[in-house]
Amino acid sequence: MREVELVPEALAELRGVRERNPLLGERLDLALDLVEEEPPNVRAKRRALTSDQVDGFIFAIEVRGAGEDWLILWGENASNPSSPLVFYVGKNYL
Repeated sequence: MREVELVPEALAELRGVRERNPLLGERLDLALDLVEEEPPNVRAKRRALTSDQVDGFIFAIEVRGAGEDWLILWGENASNPSSPLVFYVGKNYL
């Protein structure tokens, strides 16, 4: 099992949604569990985006819960493959 690392903004957003909307928080946690699998679950890499600001791909996981559409953006950590990085947790803008 890998250990997901969240940037401070993503972690704060995740904590806030867990308090405000437990159902959505649970669904976000389930999506993050896909990223933690070794190797990552194919569903966590279903949607890949490119960016000139990072090496490799950024993966998008769309999560719906209690009438809200949310998004998790994450990528592999080149310096520590057992600790993927989550860059964004928030409202879906795609």
